[in-house]
Amino acid sequence: MIKESKNSHIVEDNDSTIDDETFTPHIACDEMCEKERRNRLLFDALGLNPARAKDTEVMLRMRTVESIYTPFTLNIYAKQPVWCKGIEEVFSQLLAHTMESSFRSLSNSEIKQSHHFRPMREVQRRFVHELAESWGLFSEAHDPEPHRSVFVKLVKSSKIPDIKLQEAHETYQKYKALEKKKSLERVSRQDEMEKHSSVSTERTYFNGIIIKDVFFGVTVETIDAAFFNICNQTENNSRKFPLMKNGRVEFICENMYVFYGDSCLEDEKSELEKQIEELCPLLDKRVKDSNLALKCIMAKVNIEEGTVVEVMDDTNNKDEVNGKISSSDNLVDVAGERLDDVKVEAVTVTSEWW
Repeated sequence: MIKESKNSHIVEDNDSTIDDETFTPHIACDEMCEKERRNRLLFDALGLNPARAKDTEVMLRMRTVESIYTPFTLNIYAKQPVWCKGIEEVFSQLLAHTMESSFRSLSNSEIKQSHHFRPMREVQRRFVHELAESWGLFSEAHDPEPHRSVFVKLVKSSKIPDIKLQEAHETYQKYKALEKKKSLERVSRQDEMEKHSSVSTERTYFNGIIIKDVFFGVTVETIDAAFFNICNQTENNSRKFPLMKNGRVEFICENMYVFYGDSCLEDEKSELEKQIEELCPLLDKRVKDSNLALKCIMAKVNIEEGTVVEVMDDTNNKDEVNGKISSSDNLVDVAGERLDDVKVEAVTVTSEWW
């Protein structure tokens, strides 16, 4: 039994009542609603981010646009959408009569098979040519300037593109906005990393020397003996390089060794770097004069882990090396993530057939 009044709407069923102030009518879920519900369930099941999925959809859609339209076509449409739609409408009407017959009756004289545009400027003719190619139409230019015009004709491969110009333009605008967003995010992440690095990175010092391009047959003992006199030389009755008194040479790879001393106290690291900087050219001269190796360069060595973490090159640029050093001259293998960016830009190309 249902009772109605001005102030309340009460439904009585099996001794239960619902006041109209809290009553919410049920709205049936249509096809679009059901699709959204399925998508949410799918995203939750796969652990996907719906926003990320939309970005991926835009990128995939843009790939389809690029396979149909040229950058020049999209740029002209952005500047003159009304005129471009007029050209597109001519193509649509040209193909409209052949959709049902699938071009089997192209010989029928009643079906319009071609269109001759009025004389146009070169940039307009180029647009017609490139758009005709997107539609699979044959096109050619007729007559000399200033009466040069474009003639288009149906062929068996002619078809209506999967994406019209307006939708392609909207996709391109979304793509540009997405790329701008990603660019800002990359800059923000980089700034954050640089800020964090400048705050948290502890100053490290050079504490070793890399012997590069060691000649065949030269052993660790040979290099060690060659360095002994230089590292233990005295000045004013004291060692010239006291922090390198227990310096030793160790093997890294076939043609590369490393020379370093014992661990030192924190307040001695700066002085050790100065001694390494003074010692490096002396050792470099020794290996060259003795035909032992080609060069010596300063390095930062993690003595506890037995790894070389940074090397100074010939131009005093520091290259970071993760793990043990390799024998390649390029000591840093820089890898960066990049999207397969495709930018649409205006292009100015002249051609006689326009």
